[in-house]
Amino acid sequence: MTRRLSQGRRIRDHQAGGTISGRLYGIAVGAGAGTIVNAGGLSGKDAVYFSAGYNNRLIDDPGATFSGPVLGGNTAGGSAVSTLELASGSAAGTLAGLGHSSLILVR
Repeated sequence: MTRRLSQGRRIRDHQAGGTISGRLYGIAVGAGAGTIVNAGGLSGKDAVYFSAGYNNRLIDDPGATFSGPVLGGNTAGGSAVSTLELASGSAAGTLAGLGHSSLILVR
């Protein structure tokens, strides 16, 4: 099941250990800006999809995972910006698996 958000909405993933998955998108935000807080797992052909032209925000809680690319939707140098925010935890964390093919906040 894919979760779709309308303009200006915010969604929080299930609590730690929960998963939202879809065949195409884990979560897709269309027709407006959106904020996603991931505390569990998001998966799909694209784990996260943001529409272009909006200021979007993805908050990654400690222990959260993504299976599939994260698409920010906006182009580098454009007027709209997609932001990846790393939420704080009780100890130092580790980022793994980041790369051009997995985290695409600009196009």
